[in-house]
Amino acid sequence: MMIILTDLSEVLIRGVYGIEDLVEDQYGEKIAERFARRRLECDPFFIELMRSHLAEDQYWEIVLHGFDWPFGVEDVELMCSFNFALGLQQSAIGVYKRIVEYPESAMMDSLRHRGCPEFWIVSDHIPERKDEIKAMHPKVFQFASRVIWSYDYGLVKSDVGFFEQLLRRNKLEYYDVLFIDDVSQNIWSAAKANIAGIKYEGPDQLETQLRSLGFRFSTTSSGAH
Repeated sequence: MMIILTDLSEVLIRGVYGIEDLVEDQYGEKIAERFARRRLECDPFFIELMRSHLAEDQYWEIVLHGFDWPFGVEDVELMCSFNFALGLQQSAIGVYKRIVEYPESAMMDSLRHRGCPEFWIVSDHIPERKDEIKAMHPKVFQFASRVIWSYDYGLVKSDVGFFEQLLRRNKLEYYDVLFIDDVSQNIWSAAKANIAGIKYEGPDQLETQLRSLGFRFSTTSSGAH
């Protein structure tokens, strides 16, 4: 069976990215620009958060430390919750569902595989947020056959070795897997494990590339909600 590993944040739902827009709405453009620069400076700590080596409040304390901000850690965490709850205007979930709903999906011949593919979510995320985002987006998680959180491996998807571990732990062969993500570095990491990848740039682009690989689609329109 073909396994499609799909990213979660920014492909199926919104993640932490975009919180700067909420800062701008509430506190103005200058504060938002300073906040965005500070988050970029603290990216190594964000990666440690995703690896479950830092708690979320510790991460935001680092980001906010040493600056006079008009908000605190709890305010930022609330903005994150609001951001997570917003649905993507264009999501890959509709593309995926139209593969599953294709009337002859059992006859699909794609990447040397026959039958309807299975979708697994593979996500870098804040460990403390898992239950919250699953409650916010139940249809997305019900659609997936499995969910793999990279922090359970103590790694993130960009770490060399993450995908080797994923294959080994789940008894998969690289040629049975296709990986879809919006981050080039993660696609490169998967390629180091010989896993074919598609960089997600939008649902139309994704469908075009999947069609080129032999995937077939229903003519109905499906969404995440």
